[in-house]
Amino acid sequence: MFYNMLGECIEKLEDVPALDLVHFRPRANNFLKPDAMKKLKKDYKKKYGDLFKDEETTEKKEQNDIMKDKRKKIRDDFLNNFFIPLRREFEEDIEKY
Repeated sequence: MFYNMLGECIEKLEDVPALDLVHFRPRANNFLKPDAMKKLKKDYKKKYGDLFKDEETTEKKEQNDIMKDKRKKIRDDFLNNFFIPLRREFEEDIEKY
């Protein structure tokens, strides 16, 4: 059975021949010799490796900076809204202790 996006039956076929057969496109043959493929891969790593490595390091640095900013905000929020006022209150009443 075939349905549309609203769930209504469009076509009902009882016996569909060869529905279970799937034909994949055959993979293309390699036109290069194994030595040429190795050389191509090696040159690819040499040519583009540094470029991608630089991109990755800049992305990691940006992510680290974002995380540092978040941590700093949490720390400052904790200090300014909880710890420092509590400490001031304690220091004002230090004679009690």
